This record gives sequence, structure tokens and C-alpha cells, in this order.
Amino acid sequence: MDYEFAKQLRDARFPGSENWYDDGKTIWGGTDTEPPAPTLPELIDALGEKFSYLTKMPGYWRVRISTFDVDDETSGYETDDYDAVTMEDAAAKAWLALNSKGV
Repeated sequence: MDYEFAKQLRDARFPGSENWYDDGKTIWGGTDTEPPAPTLPELIDALGEKFSYLTKMPGYWRVRISTFDVDDETSGYETDDYDAVTMEDAAAKAWLALNSKGV
């Protein structure tokens, strides 16, 4: 995962991030011997029921999240796509967007 995305996730209080280790170049999952934090399964799990899918597009990965808005005039599902070069970065973008919106 890109260092800046991991740092943003930590700053946004991604679940478990209080235990991450930051060496200034990489953020690790608790110790400097664990995989870079967070892993793709952790990101998808944190997206919860809003996660729709992860798919490979030509040259990038896409994560789609879906939300149901009962206050919206259309009272239906809304979808948003988040694209990045890696799967983890696409999922990180989606989590950051959801948590900055308070969705």
C-alpha cells in the first residue's frame, strides 16, 4: 500500500491503526515484521455491507461501494467508484471517502 494512503487511514482512525508501526517509509501492521497495513481483506471488511465489488480495469483497479439513502428524493441506491493502480489503494480511497462523508 502507498505510504500516504496508509498514513491517511491511520490519521482517520482506521480500525486497528492504533497498533500500526510507522518507520517513516512504510506503515506496518503492528510490528515491523508484519505486512504493510492494512491488508486488502482488512480494507474490504472495514467497508462492510457498502462494499459491492473489486474489479480489474485496463491499467487500474476499481472498488465500488453502494449506499442506500432513504432521505434522498429518489430514495434508492447510490454507487461510487474509486480507482487506483493497486487493489489496496482503491479500497483505501473508498474507505476514506465513506468515513469523510460520515456515510
